[in-house]
Amino acid sequence: MANNDTGEETFVVEAILGERYNKKKKMKEYLLKWKGYSDAENTWEPETNLDCDELIAEFHAQQKETWGKQRNELWQNLMGNTNSKSKSRKPLSASSKMSCSEIRSPMSTNFDCQNIPSQVRPSSSGLSSSLKRPASEDLSKVEDYACSSESEDDEESRQLRMRPPPGESGMEKGWIPELIVAACQPEDNFPLTYVVKYRHKKKFERIPSSVCVKYWPHLVISFYERELRGQEITIDDDNFLTL
Repeated sequence: MANNDTGEETFVVEAILGERYNKKKKMKEYLLKWKGYSDAENTWEPETNLDCDELIAEFHAQQKETWGKQRNELWQNLMGNTNSKSKSRKPLSASSKMSCSEIRSPMSTNFDCQNIPSQVRPSSSGLSSSLKRPASEDLSKVEDYACSSESEDDEESRQLRMRPPPGESGMEKGWIPELIVAACQPEDNFPLTYVVKYRHKKKFERIPSSVCVKYWPHLVISFYERELRGQEITIDDDNFLTL
């Protein structure tokens, strides 16, 4: 709308629609809906340029609520699938039964991205390398961590591990996952994902939760069990590529 004093047009933010980390500019940006303008004129703006704390807080609250519902649905589906499969298997040992009976939904845990490592070191010296990082860390740290590889990658290869096309992830190709080290909230039309470390591989990959649940449901359960116990992860690999 027009400013009567200066004659200049003043832009008013109507709503926050999205959030991302701009790797080139090294800053967080928000997708803005401008009051009085169509969706075609929505723009990404740096967080430092914004003066709409209430709208940002409202956006994060909505994201948290939406993701919480998705996690609950995922957990219920996961446990349902696991229970149905277990009926056709041999009885579990006493220790396994105890472990499974202690499983409860971790969805009340408040986290945006769990267990993102700042660095990984060999543990042959007996020292434990913690992969835990506060949930407030931005997604860029996940991107850097998820894209490590046996060799130097070009940007296209790195992006493929960040967002593998359907059927093209290592898990779907038959790679054996060792563990899940992180859970990452949906962003930019990409679903809830897990950062997976593969056995005998020095690379990490972000895998949609639906793929992990389909191929390795017990790996997902193990991840949430560790979260409930607050257990730290140690990667024992002398040749692991640090970032």
